[in-house]
Amino acid sequence: MSSNENSDDVPEQRQIVRRSRVYNPRDPSSPEPPYDPYPPGIHAQAGCATRPISAHIVPQALIEPIRLHREEDELAGTSSCRPVPQCDFNLESDRWEEDQLENPQIKSQWKGSETRPVANFARRQQRVLRTDWKHVDVQITVWEELKKVLEAAEIVDVTLNMMKTLNPDTKAMWLLKFHTTSLTEYLEDFESRAEYFNEMLLELDGIHPDLFTECSNYISQLKDVTHSRELQAVQVHLPKAVKNSDAQKVRFYLQLAGEAKKDIAVVLNNNKVKTLLIDNGFTL
Repeated sequence: MSSNENSDDVPEQRQIVRRSRVYNPRDPSSPEPPYDPYPPGIHAQAGCATRPISAHIVPQALIEPIRLHREEDELAGTSSCRPVPQCDFNLESDRWEEDQLENPQIKSQWKGSETRPVANFARRQQRVLRTDWKHVDVQITVWEELKKVLEAAEIVDVTLNMMKTLNPDTKAMWLLKFHTTSLTEYLEDFESRAEYFNEMLLELDGIHPDLFTECSNYISQLKDVTHSRELQAVQVHLPKAVKNSDAQKVRFYLQLAGEAKKDIAVVLNNNKVKTLLIDNGFTL
């Protein structure tokens, strides 16, 4: 009786051992690994129900909402599962069909038919997905971007102020060369921030018309004074005068820098815009 039980148990034990063997591609007799339609990877983190794809074409717009939802759940003390936006990739054309997003506002805005290159999402990584002004996070983002524009313009103003105080008769030519190079970089930074803020304003829904006009006019005034003839002449001709050590021309263009600085300062002292920022919790 015991011999029969042992004889029955032996095949079963061998069968269990055979099933638990690890898959070896070099061993034809090894069992095939179980099929996993969703192997771990960047596509699984993004919630993309499709085959594995390379990480560099996964738009950040899919990953960011999941991170925000997790943070909200942690703050609320819950772990509820939220619907993950689905996507559909066309690897041949490197285009992403945005109508597959589960965001109804984006669907209605893009009408669910347009496709855009994945590269265009580089500029949209920091944008808020919700564009309704009634959301507090949208308002905070707008004020933050407006303060960044203001800070970029103030850096240009400070640089011009330092330039106009230099005396070209002294050994300050190397400082002027440094300031003119920095001035070009600061103007480019301001231009990019102002353009980004204008694009954000145009995408907002439900913002008050007076507030939209006030912010738009403020950015337009700043762009006008940073594209003035005086400032353009300083950018183009001052480096040449510094290179040739022409003190007379350097002094003339430094005067133009002082005039451009006054124009920028007038716009920066816009009390309405500063009041808007201060009322929304930003210190200037």
